[in-house]
Amino acid sequence: MDLLAEELGEPASKIYRHTLMGYLETAIRSSNAQYHEQEFLNRLDIKLLEASPGDRGWEIFQLDYRVDDLPVLSTIFSDEVMIVF
Repeated sequence: MDLLAEELGEPASKIYRHTLMGYLETAIRSSNAQYHEQEFLNRLDIKLLEASPGDRGWEIFQLDYRVDDLPVLSTIFSDEVMIVF
């Protein structure tokens, strides 16, 4: 998140998913996360919400961990629950 602070302070219209994905990949490579199984790292994703006028990157940024193909977790973390949080 430290790497993203300056980028996410920009107007939402200047935020691009591919740029943020580069930051995520850098963060993984420079931390202990690089030693986790690729299956788990592949679940990490970045989503950008629809921007409203005046929004900054912080308002549209979501760090996502997909659990949709893990039956046990997807039962607990349903789509409805994930939207609330």
